[in-house]
Amino acid sequence: MNIALSLTLSDERADALADMLADYNGKLEAPVTSEQYLSAVLMDSIDAVVDRKIEERGKQLVELSKRLPLADRLALIAQIESQIIP
Repeated sequence: MNIALSLTLSDERADALADMLADYNGKLEAPVTSEQYLSAVLMDSIDAVVDRKIEERGKQLVELSKRLPLADRLALIAQIESQIIP
């Protein structure tokens, strides 16, 4: 999915963005534009939500698996380990 945004910033927000961009660019070898910076910040926020949702699903599976008999729980663990442990 591609999303194009157009933002209208107040002077205060534009100044804040300029400060944030300067701080960010001060840590990089090659500076980025404000559009690239905003894209990176937004993607980081989206990725954090994705990670949180996956973590929640994992916790839910752990709780639900506690209802299984021990042999089934061990089989489930073995199945998962076979897919993620080389």
